[in-house]
Amino acid sequence: MNDKFAQIKASTKKLFDKNKREVEEEQDRYAKLKLAHQAEIERLRTFIAIGVTIKCKARKDRTYLKRPETDMLSLMQEYSKDVVKALGLFSWSYKGKTIDSTERLKSLSSACGPRIFWPEQC
Repeated sequence: MNDKFAQIKASTKKLFDKNKREVEEEQDRYAKLKLAHQAEIERLRTFIAIGVTIKCKARKDRTYLKRPETDMLSLMQEYSKDVVKALGLFSWSYKGKTIDSTERLKSLSSACGPRIFWPEQC
């Protein structure tokens, strides 16, 4: 009888340990996903903040009005040397291929329109 009880106890402990390990692995996976998500949000906030800052500076100079996409690009580079560096933080691809920061800026500007770089509120 003691033998059977010991076997049941051992198999129950083994099952408990397996479940505990699976729960810990799932918690680790969730924590990693959460950190990656937070990092992506921070990158996007940085990107938006740069756009807002550049718009504010351009508004003071009155040079932001009715500029075509290429002029917006040069204006952004003129007002912030960090724009290309900040865009380099993003791991976006466009039409299935990875592109450099300048191309990324042009493609995003043409795909999303200038508002992505020139938000309405400053």
